[in-house]
Formats: sequence, C-alpha cells, structure tokens
Amino acid sequence: MNEPIQMYIITAPCWKCSKDMNIAVIKGDKERNGCCGPEAFSEEEKKTAKKHNVIIKKRHSYTREDAYNANICPHCNTFLGQHYLFANYFCEAVYGRYVYQIIDLI
Repeated sequence: MNEPIQMYIITAPCWKCSKDMNIAVIKGDKERNGCCGPEAFSEEEKKTAKKHNVIIKKRHSYTREDAYNANICPHCNTFLGQHYLFANYFCEAVYGRYVYQIIDLI
C-alpha cells in the first residue's frame, strides 16, 4: 500500500526573528524522495500552502549557489533553507515540538 501524500503546515518560530510563521512541507511522495519543500511544489500545491498562510517566494541560497522557492517569514522576510526545513522544523514538529496540521493531497 502506498503512503498518502500529505502537506504539513507547521507553525514555528522563525530562525531569525523568533516570531511564529507557517511552514509547508510535503511528505509521502516517493517521486520527490519522500519529502520535499516548496522548491518542488506544483502550482496547485503552492496555492494550497498559501490558503494556510504560508508565504512561498524564490530566494537565492549562497549555500547551494542557486535560487529556489522557499518558505518566507512574514515578519522579517527571511527564508527557511532546505536543510533547516527538514532537520529543524519538520522533524521537530513530528516529534511534538511544534504544532502542525496535515492536509491530504492524494
């Protein structure tokens, strides 16, 4: 049986300003290595995230030396990079540190 594809909307403090922001992550899509952030979202998935007060914009990462879509803090306009998205937010939410909701995509 296939794992359902779900969007997690996580409410957590921004790494820079510490104010709460909503963050979107997709889990369960094997074509996208099981989990992905906004860099791999379809237009429909971006619309779903936006309905849940997630801000997604293209930002340049000096670590990756590339520009990609990322979760953006509505207070300080900084972005949440891919590595920290999973290690510091998604995993922490799943283990109970942050509040999240799950939206079934398929």
